[in-house]
Amino acid sequence: MDLAMDSPTSYRVEVSGWDEKEVFFVEKTTLDWSEGVGKKIELRARVAVQAVVFVRLSQQLGGSGSFPIPYRAVEISAKREGYSTVLVQQMQPRLAFQELGPLMLTPQELA
Repeated sequence: MDLAMDSPTSYRVEVSGWDEKEVFFVEKTTLDWSEGVGKKIELRARVAVQAVVFVRLSQQLGGSGSFPIPYRAVEISAKREGYSTVLVQQMQPRLAFQELGPLMLTPQELA
């Protein structure tokens, strides 16, 4: 097993979204990223599975600001002193219906 592939990489981030009570929150935390497990964050705010959170890097290497990226909470586990560990997956944009037009087949084309 390659240790470099399984060792987590950590980034300081700002996470925002709505908690289980639909109250908006913003927290500074660490995003841990490893190939085998995925991306995890620790939050004080209690979010539900499938909740959308926005993650923005706190420190940009070039000094310019970063944009928040939407993630979905896919697994939540209690950790310590009121914090939860949240496994997140980056959300992908969906195509608008108009953009699907050329990709859709008519019943005649399916036959």
